[in-house]
Amino acid sequence: MQTEYALYLRKSRADLEAEAHGEGDTLARHEHILMELAKSRALPIGAIYREIVSGERIANRPVMQQLLSEVEDGRWKGVLVTETSRLARGDTIDQGIVAQAFKLSGTLIVTPSKTYDPTQEADEEWMEFGLFMSRQEYRMIRRRMTAGTSSAKKEGRYLASRAPYGYERCKLPGRGWSIRPVEPEAGTVKKIYEMFLSGKGASEIANYLNLIAVPSPAQGRWVRQTVGLILRNPHYAGLIPSAMHPHKKVIKDGAITVKRPLNKQCELYEGMHEAIIPRAMWEETQRNITRNHVPRVASALQQHNPLAGLLYCDKCGRKMQRHPQTGRSFERYNCVTVGCPTVSAPLEEVESLVLQSLKEFLKNLELQTPEIPDMKAEHDALKSIDTQLADQKKRLTKTFELVEDGIYTRETFLQRQSEISGEMERLQKARMEIWQKIELGKAEIASREDAAPRIRHVLDVYDRKLSPAERNKLLKQVIERIDYHKTTKQRWSTENDLSIAIHPKILSHP
Repeated sequence: MQTEYALYLRKSRADLEAEAHGEGDTLARHEHILMELAKSRALPIGAIYREIVSGERIANRPVMQQLLSEVEDGRWKGVLVTETSRLARGDTIDQGIVAQAFKLSGTLIVTPSKTYDPTQEADEEWMEFGLFMSRQEYRMIRRRMTAGTSSAKKEGRYLASRAPYGYERCKLPGRGWSIRPVEPEAGTVKKIYEMFLSGKGASEIANYLNLIAVPSPAQGRWVRQTVGLILRNPHYAGLIPSAMHPHKKVIKDGAITVKRPLNKQCELYEGMHEAIIPRAMWEETQRNITRNHVPRVASALQQHNPLAGLLYCDKCGRKMQRHPQTGRSFERYNCVTVGCPTVSAPLEEVESLVLQSLKEFLKNLELQTPEIPDMKAEHDALKSIDTQLADQKKRLTKTFELVEDGIYTRETFLQRQSEISGEMERLQKARMEIWQKIELGKAEIASREDAAPRIRHVLDVYDRKLSPAERNKLLKQVIERIDYHKTTKQRWSTENDLSIAIHPKILSHP
């Protein structure tokens, strides 16, 4: 949590002209104004930046560049200026850079007339015109770039910074880039297409490549998705796509997200590069992909396990797996780890045991009397910290008076300000930790009071007539995980050591 502020003073060409007409030292006058402002509001000053420039562009303002870098890093809580135009009086792009830096870092802009919080819509309005003009210029640049990109692709040039698997980038004579095949990856691409057209699926091809230890494009194991992307990529047929995965903004749950879906209708241009796969072979592959595509069934419709994602083996720690038993009327839970001593049990038996354990937990919970934690020590500590913070603010004000009286040099002033600011930051951090502890105690009490009704609701509505997916959803509302234990096979013994341990979700700390 930053507590320090920075002063930014800039002498422009207009200020130099004003000084020439006898209006006095602009920087000295502005520094006095801002120091009085900091004193009146007890704002700790960590640095004073002075800049004398003839140009208005940020590129010509090294001090401003340093300040912006520190603002982006979250170094300052706020920056004091005599007027907002001192920060951004350049072109619209510069205004946008400054506005973005302050907005994203949440850094305040403090002037004698008003304190601006760029994260608040109302306070952001002061820079709207500059940002609008900046956006207009950006759009014009984007239109030019898009037109240039489209033209280059139509000419058959390769524009991406990375080449597809099986190719490497190469410089064209004069201007632009292309790609050329590189072995042995190009040979692997050919093998993938040959196997697919012979009737092999993407998963089968991936397993084969892993078996013969061929590194994937990511230098790891091959997966079905990677094979699928290679089979769809038109670059291997000597073509350049207009946009295979265009950026698309969508709104979901009120939030804007960017997706890159496969554009099956993108235009294809003749590339300057050598094809790895014959055109006819690639086109046949695309027809087979379309013909053999089977839409994936939603996972919710495939859910047959009421304890999916909840049941764990207490020996090896892996999730237990539902396993239908051939020729039997019941399903079982198995541990998938080879050599694990855990043995299977019927699904219905385990499910009934979970419900029984949940009922027992509810009974014990209702018998408990929640203890209200004693927070007197924490509240006393808060009062003590508030008193110390008030003392530090008095020390802060005193440093302004000492520098005004000439007792402190500017260097000593900044040093004392930094020491006080550091102590205030430490106190505020300690205060936050204590406050969070108090709130956590309140939340724990509320959680325990809410636990019983939530579990009771799950038990009341839980019905074997519900689908496994619906039952699974109910259990996940109140259970974090379930530990499964069974090591005795019943065919060899009459003993049944099946047991479970439930870990209720409602008792976990927020």
